[in-house]
Amino acid sequence: MKSPMSVIQTLPTGENRLAVIDLHSDVLYTEKDKSGRLIFHTLHGEYRAIADLDDLENHIEDFWQLDGSNVVNMSKVKGVGHHLKAYFDDFPTEQSKFASISWMFMHLLQDLVHQRINHNRCQSIPGALPKKD
Repeated sequence: MKSPMSVIQTLPTGENRLAVIDLHSDVLYTEKDKSGRLIFHTLHGEYRAIADLDDLENHIEDFWQLDGSNVVNMSKVKGVGHHLKAYFDDFPTEQSKFASISWMFMHLLQDLVHQRINHNRCQSIPGALPKKD
């Protein structure tokens, strides 16, 4: 693929799923719908551009909304800091990338977040067994 793009495809059943199209070889034309979202027309149907955080959370596995302004790929989170920050490094430093977590989301999702972190750490250490809670 020359120019791949992740998009949302609406199936005949009405279900939405994530798909990948190639802008150069697949797209016949593009238009905007009434809400301003790009619609890509191909020989095989129409595809919508991923427009907002809700699209990511609802259509891509392991992406969770952790505060009002971000959606986090939970398969990459290695730890949670004391200041409600999700870190992507095993040993975070001041230069490490992080995503903020709202108190409400941390309170609601705490057990699930810690399960994902434990799973991710085991993935990065060959032969490691998951920690029992």
